[in-house]
Parts: sequence; structure tokens; C-alpha cells
Amino acid sequence: MKKLLLLCVLTFLTLSCSNDDDDSTDFRYEPYNLSIGSLNDCTALEITCPVNVTCDENYYYRAYSYMDERFQIYISLDADIVNNFSEKSIRENFQYINFVFRFPEQSSETVSYHYSTLDPIKKLDEATEEGANFRINSFENGVLNATISGYTNRISKIIISDDPDCSIGDVRGMCGENIEADINYSIDLSFCFE
Repeated sequence: MKKLLLLCVLTFLTLSCSNDDDDSTDFRYEPYNLSIGSLNDCTALEITCPVNVTCDENYYYRAYSYMDERFQIYISLDADIVNNFSEKSIRENFQYINFVFRFPEQSSETVSYHYSTLDPIKKLDEATEEGANFRINSFENGVLNATISGYTNRISKIIISDDPDCSIGDVRGMCGENIEADINYSIDLSFCFE
């Protein structure tokens, strides 16, 4: 969760960093399509709660997360979801999602690229002001099948540097910028819920 929050902070800031390198990475290309899990082989979500909190039915929400090198998601639900998993219950108890997708092929040890919405998605099946949409397709046999889709005209570029002017807030050695993009994205998810 801390990593997701840091990425969200990075995305929220208008960032600057001196970089005289020729930036030849072009994000005006084919749509970004990604599939995580399948209906027959779903990906397990990790139960996530703030530090020093017991994640049980008495806590006011239940959160789930997943992260790999290309994608990260944080799904927040009301605690009424505990022991009550169904498509209807997931819809009724949905609070919000945050997500990040990355471009490892264009990244290196000192430069990385990612996209995250500025605000969480708080409504199902309805595009946000930024154009992001989270749609639940089905929930069968403990498997949530959902799709995140949208469009972005910006990607965040994060740079690790020894430059003394390179910082994000009080974090030294890390800076970044928003770069132009032209990407329609669609991310199909098959997550196991418990």
C-alpha cells in the first residue's frame, strides 16, 4: 500500500527535474492491453489494511491489493463484504479503486514510466472525469472478472538521480515529469476473492 501511495503522490504533483538526455521514448502507439489471471486460473488478491490494524469484519473496510512489474491495484470495499461474496455484494460494498500500470520495456534502473489516474475510481460502470472506468463483468465460483479501461494523454516519467535539484517534496534523488501520450488502455482482471 505504501508503494501505491508513493506512486499516487508522484502522479499528483507537477514535477520538474533537469534532464538533458535525449528522450526518445514515444508513448503515441498502439493501445495498452493487459490481462491479469483468467477465469480458470485467477490471480489471488492480498488482503490489505493500514499498519497496526486487524483486518476483520469489525474494521470499517476491507481492502485488497495486487502488484507485479506491470500493474498494481488497490480495491477498497465496505467490511460487510466479509463472508458475503457475490456480485451483488461486491457492487453494493464497492468504495473505490486505485491502479497503476507500468512500462517495464521502456524503463531502466534510473528511469521508469507509469500511468495512474489523479483520483480514485469511486463509481462502477461510470467513466471518471479523466475517462477511467472500472466495470465488473461477472463474479462466479469466487472469481471476480472485471475490466479497467480508458484513455490518457500523459504518462509519468520518474528519474533516479544524484542531481541535488532532483527531488519530489522532501524525497531527494527522485524527480520526474509528465510526458505526452496518446494511449487507449484496457486491463482485464480475473481475481480470486476470499
